[in-house]
Amino acid sequence: MDLPDSPGDAIATCPGCSTPMDLREAGDAMIDVCPKCRALWLDWFDGDTLALAELAMPLSRRASGPPPAKALCPRCSQQLDPRTHEASGPIVWRCPECAGTFLPRATVEALLIWAASNAPELPPDAPPESVRGATLAARLRGALRAMFGSDGSSAG
Repeated sequence: MDLPDSPGDAIATCPGCSTPMDLREAGDAMIDVCPKCRALWLDWFDGDTLALAELAMPLSRRASGPPPAKALCPRCSQQLDPRTHEASGPIVWRCPECAGTFLPRATVEALLIWAASNAPELPPDAPPESVRGATLAARLRGALRAMFGSDGSSAG
């Protein structure tokens, strides 16, 4: 049996539901996505957590449950630690050994909502700072439409 060249080459097992994860493209990175609970595993070298979460949306409209109390890293089997994303963001689960990050589906959604609510207010005619900034609002509107069946623009 051939061993992977790096931990990122091994098939990850979802820390949330123990299902083998699928590799998916997200920009220049390959991230692990659980086909069952739609959680994400991001290796430390994959890139920015928020940017990858945005690229991975929409994964599915399926709801996800909370992560298990003792989620283990799919790369090095260390117990994952709950940590706040940046100073005031939602809780993400990080591996203290390999620095990977586990994002249950509910955390991905919370992370995108947190990012949108913390975005600076710009004049309506201001150009977006980046492609990511330009697409965040559109992705959030799409996610809200998918969840609630409307964009909220019609009085009802």
